[in-house]
Amino acid sequence: MKFGRIIAAIVLLCVVFSTVSCSGQKYRIAVITDVSEIDGNTVSRYAWEGAAAYAEKHNVSCAYYKPSKEDASVLFDSVAKAVSGGAEIVVLSGKMFETVCYKAQKEYPDVCFVLLDGQSRDESGTVTYIASNTACAVFNEKDAGFAAGYALVADGITALGFVGSGENCFAGFIQGADKAAAERDLDVNYEAYFVKDYDSAESIKTKAEEMYTDGVDVILTEGDGTLKPVSDAAKEKNGRLVGSYTDKRYYSERVITSAVKNYEYVVNRIVTAYFENRFSEYGGKVTVYGKDNGGTGLPTKVNSDSNGNAFDRFTAFNAGEYRELVSKMASGTYGTVNGEGVSAPGADIGNMLGLKRSVYGFPETEEEAPQ
Repeated sequence: MKFGRIIAAIVLLCVVFSTVSCSGQKYRIAVITDVSEIDGNTVSRYAWEGAAAYAEKHNVSCAYYKPSKEDASVLFDSVAKAVSGGAEIVVLSGKMFETVCYKAQKEYPDVCFVLLDGQSRDESGTVTYIASNTACAVFNEKDAGFAAGYALVADGITALGFVGSGENCFAGFIQGADKAAAERDLDVNYEAYFVKDYDSAESIKTKAEEMYTDGVDVILTEGDGTLKPVSDAAKEKNGRLVGSYTDKRYYSERVITSAVKNYEYVVNRIVTAYFENRFSEYGGKVTVYGKDNGGTGLPTKVNSDSNGNAFDRFTAFNAGEYRELVSKMASGTYGTVNGEGVSAPGADIGNMLGLKRSVYGFPETEEEAPQ
């Protein structure tokens, strides 16, 4: 199924399940978007697909609501509209809803809430109370990074880069690469740039260009604001990249794969539990999704087409090898350590992460060596 057909399918679902203006229509499932359209590549899209898949299969009404801006009162107003529209379970698409969730869970005790990528927090930012009608879902980015790093080296790619702010995503990425290298008697060279709040898109692009010039083949881009500048640098320097959080396949043909959080799967799982009277399995707590419960990894579908080959941009690594990797990660055969502190100046990354076959930096060529 091509991308245009995927979007058309989503639009059809919108018509069938989410025309919120229909007179008197009530919608039992609601998704509040992260101020974005659901046909983009953000958490909103995949949250919607998870909810809509359940709705379509079980003939349950489902709607989405798009706030006009990222403002607490506006976000809460969208929740209020969803509840007044009949919502029994409301999916909140992202960390921006943390304080909104805290308020909503109290104001609407008979409604269940699913908060993605965050925890219920009061206005001071403190996690003081997660009600039994709230399920918070967070994701182990280290596991997603591990899968990406392992897959790249298993495919024969040993010159890697990282541009982002997530220490654990980076740590998983390099540990996965190192594990695959050790199994194949390869050596990995890598560079990393940990993005600061003050970094502009242009400075990120410049740093990525430097990495590609140094010899990096593929850069994992992590965090908001890194994808476009790194992609621009890859285009100019004939490099490649890996996306993060959601499947970035259609952003650029240079994207080999993505270290994803499986929002669609998690939303579908919790919504299913709600309608099977099992919401208590998730309510009142934070559940971490990673290698143990299918919450992170690499895309296995070309968007919503289960028949598409999500591994066609690798040279050799394939779906069968990925399934084997997932099994070893879930069983604990492949263990990892957290990456706290790896971004500190002068950090001994190799020692902190126990790397065996990976070296920071690239050897100087004769032309670069000082005279």
